[in-house]
Amino acid sequence: MKLFYQDYHRFQFTHRTQHLDFAPHLHDAVEVFFFTQGSSTVLCGNERFRLRAGDVFVAFPNRIHGYENSEEIRG
Repeated sequence: MKLFYQDYHRFQFTHRTQHLDFAPHLHDAVEVFFFTQGSSTVLCGNERFRLRAGDVFVAFPNRIHGYENSEEIRG
């Protein structure tokens, strides 16, 4: 598994409308995902969680996390 470091220097808002498959990574920013539809398996440390519409995931700084097995998001 390849890990990488994302370097964020400012607030960033991203709206994803397709698969949320993202390799394990870490950064010094807080990452917040709110699922409005679809689902994804979230990796955080050594744990996995299945998140669906209505769920929120917060990745704190310098914690390895990633997303996999996402259902397609339509709309």
